[in-house]
Amino acid sequence: MAPHRLVVRNFAQIREANIEFGDLTVLVGAQGTGKSLVLQWLKAALDGKYIVETLRDAGEDVSRRTLVDKIFGVGMSSAWRDATQIAFDGKHVLPSTLGQRGSRIEKLF
Repeated sequence: MAPHRLVVRNFAQIREANIEFGDLTVLVGAQGTGKSLVLQWLKAALDGKYIVETLRDAGEDVSRRTLVDKIFGVGMSSAWRDATQIAFDGKHVLPSTLGQRGSRIEKLF
């Protein structure tokens, strides 16, 4: 099986992160450089459907604008810009399509 690849461009403080995940992948960097945001995008890419359905079941608004705030924290919707690009294994990841990614069973804790 080929390693998974996550690309994050122009989101919050991340200008570009291109990560190929192996058996063990270690993210190293100074505080505030986006390591946690990359991991949150990995979770969203793998478990988008689970996240959206769980939020919807809890009565939360899961529109594109509020979904970014729900996943990354209040106020983070402004981190998504026109130039933002997220891709997992070569497929675009968009807030509007997260509910179609993955299954109803959580893969990544």
